[in-house]
Amino acid sequence: MRVEVLFFDGCPNHEALLPRLRELLNAGGAEDTEIALVRVEDADGAEAERFLGSPTVRIDGQDVEPGADQRIDFGLKCRLFTTPEGLRGIPADEWVLRALERARTDIAAKPGPRLTADALRDTFPACEDAPLALALVRLLARGAPVTDGVLAAAARREIDDVAAQLARWPNVERDAADAVIGFSGLTLRPTAHSFQIDGRQLHTWCAWDTLFLPRMLSATAHVSSTCAVSGRRVELVIAPDGVEHADPGGIYVSFPPLASTNTADITGTFCCHVRFLVGADAAHTWLQTHPDGHVLDLAAAFELGCRTTAPLTAASTAQESC
Repeated sequence: MRVEVLFFDGCPNHEALLPRLRELLNAGGAEDTEIALVRVEDADGAEAERFLGSPTVRIDGQDVEPGADQRIDFGLKCRLFTTPEGLRGIPADEWVLRALERARTDIAAKPGPRLTADALRDTFPACEDAPLALALVRLLARGAPVTDGVLAAAARREIDDVAAQLARWPNVERDAADAVIGFSGLTLRPTAHSFQIDGRQLHTWCAWDTLFLPRMLSATAHVSSTCAVSGRRVELVIAPDGVEHADPGGIYVSFPPLASTNTADITGTFCCHVRFLVGADAAHTWLQTHPDGHVLDLAAAFELGCRTTAPLTAASTAQESC
C-alpha cells in the first residue's frame, strides 16, 4: 500500500495532518506503512501531479476525498475539504479509513482463480471419512502420539479397518514408532505456528490451520507465529466461532496458487506458503513475489476455513448430509 501526502512549502495544514494521518493508519491496521511526502513546486508540477491543493492525501494513487477523481481544478493552492464537520484544512477521518479499507479489499480482489472451499476441500478427508478424521484430530489435541489401536477404540472401529483407512489418507504424519503425530493441519512436531489449547503446546502445519482447528476441536486456541515478510510477531486468540483477539491489527493470510498444490504432499506444496502477513504493505510485497497467489484478511480466511472443513465439523451427521 502506498500512502502519499502532496503539499507545497509553506502550507499550514500538511504538517498538522501528518500526526493525525499516522494515527489513522495505525487504527486501520497499516501501522507499518510509510507516508511518502510529495512536494509540488510550481504550476506545471501541479498539473502533472493532478494536484487539487495542499494537503492532498492519496492511498494507492486514489484521492481519499469522495468525488475528487472527477475534478480538474489543479493548481498550487491551499485545499479546503467540505467534511461532515464543515470546512476543514485536512480530510475527514472517515474518508481516510474508508480508503484504507478499499485498499485492503483490492489486495484480495486481484484477478485469477477464486480461492473457494470447494477447491480446497480435496486437501481433507472425504465426507464419509469425517467421523474417523475428527476422532483422530481430537486425540492428537491431547498432546500425545496416537496409535492405530487407540484411534480404533475411540472411533469404535476394528483396528485393521482403521489401519487400512490411515494408509489411504495422504499426509498422515507418523513418528519412529509408527504412531500418528500430525494430521489435517494439527501436529505435535514443532513448526513456525504455535497452537495452545488448555495449556497444551501443539503446532500447526500452516497459518490457516490455526483458524479452522478451534472449531473442529470445540476449543479456544492461543496462537503465536510471525509475519512472513517483516518477521513481526503475531498473537491470536481463536475461538470456535471467530477471532477473539489479534495483535497487531491488519493481519492477512497468504495462499499459493491451487494449481501448484499436490494433495499427496500438502505440507510441501501448500502449507509452506500459507503464512501470516502483518499489514497491507506486507500483503502487497508477498503478492509481488507470488503473482499467482492469493491473500485474504483474517476474517475471510477464518470463514474460508469454516466452509472448507464443514464436513469434518459436522462429523456426527456427516453420513446423512453426504
